[in-house]
Amino acid sequence: MIKPEDIGKGNRLKFADDSTTYYSIRKHPSNKTVLVDDGKGNETWKAISKIIQIDNNKIKEDLSEQIVLRMQKLAGIKK
Repeated sequence: MIKPEDIGKGNRLKFADDSTTYYSIRKHPSNKTVLVDDGKGNETWKAISKIIQIDNNKIKEDLSEQIVLRMQKLAGIKK
């Protein structure tokens, strides 16, 4: 689980179901969303609960990666 205090200004963030890399600007006082920039000047609020990667540290595996790993286990490719 991601703690809002783990996110600081300028962190690179990746979100579930979104391939764009964002840069954090500031957190909302509710600690449920973060204002991010996509590097092109477009700012938007994103849910902290949807973050899958902070800088180079993966927080959660992307859903598609989970499905691939599960299928490989079922096929006997990975244990």
